[in-house]
Amino acid sequence: MFESKKPLLIFSSVFLMTVILFGAFMPALAVEETDTQTMFIDEAEEWLWYENIDRKLLKEDDMNSYSWLLFIDLINCFPKVLVPTENGDVKEIVEYPNEYAGAFIDEANRLHIVLTKPVDSETEYNYRKITGYDESVVYDVAKYPLPFLYDVQTSLGDVMAEFGIQSTSLNEFTNRLEVDLSDSTKEKDIVDFLTTKFNEFDTGCLTFTDSTGPMLPTASNTATNALAGSQTSANANQIIGSLGFNAYDKSTGQYGAVTAAHVAPFGATRRNALLTTIGSVSISKFGGTVDASFIPFSSGGNNISPSYNYYTSSPESADFLMSYCKNSFFVSGLSMHTIGNTTGHLTGTVLSVSMQGQMEQYVGSGYFVNFNDLLKVSNGVNEGDSGGIMYHQVWSGSLLSPPIKMIAGIIIARTGFIIYDGVGSKVENIMNELNIGLYIKSPIHQYVSGIESKTTLGYGAVNNWNGLIGNTPDGSYVQLYGGNYGDGGHVVGQMNSVSSGDIWVYAYSGNGYYTHFYTYVAYNYNGPWTLTKVQTVYGNGGGAQWINCGYANSGFRYIGLAGYDDNGMSANIFIDAVLVTQP
Repeated sequence: MFESKKPLLIFSSVFLMTVILFGAFMPALAVEETDTQTMFIDEAEEWLWYENIDRKLLKEDDMNSYSWLLFIDLINCFPKVLVPTENGDVKEIVEYPNEYAGAFIDEANRLHIVLTKPVDSETEYNYRKITGYDESVVYDVAKYPLPFLYDVQTSLGDVMAEFGIQSTSLNEFTNRLEVDLSDSTKEKDIVDFLTTKFNEFDTGCLTFTDSTGPMLPTASNTATNALAGSQTSANANQIIGSLGFNAYDKSTGQYGAVTAAHVAPFGATRRNALLTTIGSVSISKFGGTVDASFIPFSSGGNNISPSYNYYTSSPESADFLMSYCKNSFFVSGLSMHTIGNTTGHLTGTVLSVSMQGQMEQYVGSGYFVNFNDLLKVSNGVNEGDSGGIMYHQVWSGSLLSPPIKMIAGIIIARTGFIIYDGVGSKVENIMNELNIGLYIKSPIHQYVSGIESKTTLGYGAVNNWNGLIGNTPDGSYVQLYGGNYGDGGHVVGQMNSVSSGDIWVYAYSGNGYYTHFYTYVAYNYNGPWTLTKVQTVYGNGGGAQWINCGYANSGFRYIGLAGYDDNGMSANIFIDAVLVTQP
């Protein structure tokens, strides 16, 4: 399912005068406020978007996500088994065929399916049919079956301390298991150990690397105001890490936020970036597949207030959560976003879908805990990013629907004062181990449902003013024109409901024009009016696009749009629709 504020300014005297002239009155039509609806990830509906998305458009505009969907098609055709989890639930495990050596998405965003034998008539029928005979899919041949590499990694999981292994990562690009060592003299011992575990063990499946040190918990003094990836702290002077995503405790129904366990151990009280107390950690797991904690809101209520909503800065505030990345659907090369308190918003790709390693529970304690089934990404992370969010973004295929954020997990930062590759706990593992569900708020879109007035300034013009009405671009544009200094036009629209949030206008300026464009909002038609944004819209012949016209944090019922030549440059803007989105 789905899951920059401007100062108060008085409308220009010209606009106020036209408001008086063209009807300073309260409209008879009553407008009621619409509440945000609470929505949860529904197991039966969480992947409806996957069935309904226009793949042809996706291939043209988001090839990485398109290749990911082909990979999901492949994984869905492999047999699955259910295995019990520690909390008594079950999770799904994929049984890979023996000829399957992995998959990855390359730098050109093409899906590679790796097999241990050349594609013959049988495999071509099986694999090419699954992927719809898509010509973009590349078939590679490698030596080691994926199940074998997983078995080797599992065998090393219990002897990491003994052999000085800091981490192991499954590299499907090279068809190898990367072993990160703190002591390179242990290479022979590791090979000897694996020789006792596997008949005719081939050392070529291993790549040894020198360690940069064990993964450690982190701290930082960097502050920001967004929730996802923003700071969390014990007090005003002790900023510890980052926050991840909103969730709810399935056993108690409490709502809260998820972060890393080493950032917020059991019982610890944590604050958000606004130094507001979130609550005290009620569930925490450090080891195995997760480093994660759940912090229930101290109010105990069943709503997540705006200060706790999952959102970032414009234009990402229009994005919304729709589902999450299942363990079996991760693929090397998948594009990945991270938001951490220190490094902010970064983009990268998945380097390994299966990493195991050791992490020191507290800095300097000397007590290390083993982890497995972690996600390794190319996004750089640094101190203070631990607990921040990881997500994949899919273009939705619609101008009105914002990109879809698929939660992937939370960041576990690596040690040191320089940036390293990022490591994360997978979201499905977090949900299973902590027995939590994802919480989101449905996106609310408000739009212009009627025209209250249209006014010309000087010798300006307003044409086809009803073209502004509607909740989708329909090709019917209102034109605001001003050919000389002091000329222009403006139109006042009534919203379909009391609105607040980011204001988007689907518009373009005539080719060669430099339109000075004003956006105002008001609760009452006769004011006071608030200027949310003034900007120059250049006419470059590129056509209409969604233009951000500022943010309104208080409810408004009317929106005023003005195209005005007040800087010696002619105004000529065409507006199709207005959309207000809430974070």
